[in-house]
Amino acid sequence: MNDLRSLSVRDLEAVVVLGEVLHFGRAAEQLGMAQPSLSALVRRVEAAVGLVLFERTSRRCAVTADGVLAIAVARDILDRVAALSRLRAGHGQLEGRLRLGQIPTLGPYLTPFVLPALREAVPTMQIYFTEAITSRLLEMLREDRLDAAILTRPVDVDDLVSMPLFDEELLLAVPAGHRLAGRARVRRGDVAPDEMILLEHGHCLRDQSLAALSMSPGEVSPAAHATGIETLRSMVGSGVGCAFVPALARRDEPGELVSYRRMADPVPTRSVIVVVRPNARAVLVGEAIAGALAGLTLPAAGAPSISPAGSRVSVRSGNPRRSG
Repeated sequence: MNDLRSLSVRDLEAVVVLGEVLHFGRAAEQLGMAQPSLSALVRRVEAAVGLVLFERTSRRCAVTADGVLAIAVARDILDRVAALSRLRAGHGQLEGRLRLGQIPTLGPYLTPFVLPALREAVPTMQIYFTEAITSRLLEMLREDRLDAAILTRPVDVDDLVSMPLFDEELLLAVPAGHRLAGRARVRRGDVAPDEMILLEHGHCLRDQSLAALSMSPGEVSPAAHATGIETLRSMVGSGVGCAFVPALARRDEPGELVSYRRMADPVPTRSVIVVVRPNARAVLVGEAIAGALAGLTLPAAGAPSISPAGSRVSVRSGNPRRSG
């Protein structure tokens, strides 16, 4: 098998175009190459990925099931290359202040990793961080008091531009010695609604925790409410109840009074996005943030708990590193 690194942007463009028109002659014409050259290029891509992407007969061309997935990945890579080109073209515009908002359940845990990457991506900008709940951040964004906000779905941003960053798993935090502390996986029915600790109203993690249990607010009489994740963690450790904690906030230390358990399928996750206003400079800022996160490996204390959205961010246990 050829090395995937041997593939070029032109190779990816060719399979994407062929996947759209499903005709070698028309695809070759659109790409400005001879049909035999396109056929050879497609064979090279298939050899590199080790998959058959297209079914060919004398009368038709069809995409295989593997081809559908591979073409989707190729299209995403081309989108990111185009974003880098736009970022390079407009890099001189990215000067001055970058006012970045983050929700409290994410900001303190993501900032130590995103800040060095951002400083490298936009070295001429001074980065100011604001922490607030989602509704407040969106208000500030729409009033031009923020340049971008890192939030989680679902959120009403039809009038704004959103870009996916990564999906983060929600872990169930239980007191050490709790009846669920020894479980490899916890089923939803194992968690008693009245032993849950929830964040106060306005925090998206409150709604995400209820959704993780497939419960509506009226079905839950929580054991307690917390103002933030650290208070929530302390309450779990003191034996008040259980709570959902995002993977990045997981903390495993000697003598820790909290045990983190993964939920059974379907595993609850939250989708992290960056949101900007719909103008050229703001979109460049959003792309710079997405680009800064691309290739970062974020520690999750041994939990396989964060997955890339559009091949952006991955997680391994241990120290953060840039991939590539």
